[in-house]
Amino acid sequence: MGIEPLVITFLILLGMAFGSFFNVVIYRLPLNKSLVPSSKCPTCNYAIPFWLNVPIFSWLFLKGKCRNCGAKISWHYVIVELITPIIWLLVYLRFGDNPILLFKYLVFFSYGIIIIFIDLYHMRIPFKLSIPLNILGLITLFIPDNDVTLYRGLAGGAGSFMFFLIMMLAYYYIRGREGLGFGDVLLISAIGFFVGILNLVFIVGFASLLGLIIMALFMKYSKQKLFPFGPFLVISAWVYLLWGYRLFEMYLHYMFMI
Repeated sequence: MGIEPLVITFLILLGMAFGSFFNVVIYRLPLNKSLVPSSKCPTCNYAIPFWLNVPIFSWLFLKGKCRNCGAKISWHYVIVELITPIIWLLVYLRFGDNPILLFKYLVFFSYGIIIIFIDLYHMRIPFKLSIPLNILGLITLFIPDNDVTLYRGLAGGAGSFMFFLIMMLAYYYIRGREGLGFGDVLLISAIGFFVGILNLVFIVGFASLLGLIIMALFMKYSKQKLFPFGPFLVISAWVYLLWGYRLFEMYLHYMFMI
């Protein structure tokens, strides 16, 4: 679908504002801190005034440093504020013709941004994110004009939860160490509720392949080293929902033709 300049401007500004809020969640949620107080410097606890809390521009103006103590402000703050409006625009281009699906996937993709950075920094996915995402995914199955049927959604969510939970416990029993975290199991089930069982199979497979490639190319991996799987699940779901669904549909069509 086409996209008007006014819509672009609105989504960019709104996405930047929400990206700033996502940064608050990414920093405070794993530390069990309240999300309500105004933004503060993590180093000196300096309350940042609103004129120095403009997404992206404030970080550039302050050269990535706190105005009060000069401590460096992590690059991930500006990255989140940059990618959020970009992702929202992509979601609008893909699902903008259907307001229900647009809202559904704006929520899903937004949760994904937060999960990626928390899992990268803390090697875990908080239950305060994964459980509400499962509940939201389940609710969408009962909304008219949803793109996933109730049967496929339940199979993708509840079915994948049971399957990967058994896999997680079996691996721990056999190997004596964690292979797949419970947070990853909950994330997989949440994705299953949102996209359905058939699409979930593609997403988990692609995430596993992507993870293996990244580990082989860029990481010094050891058997004792923890590895965040959540970002690969989220990115794979994004890729599939925005572009990969066409390839998967072609593959299914080809298989049924055979």
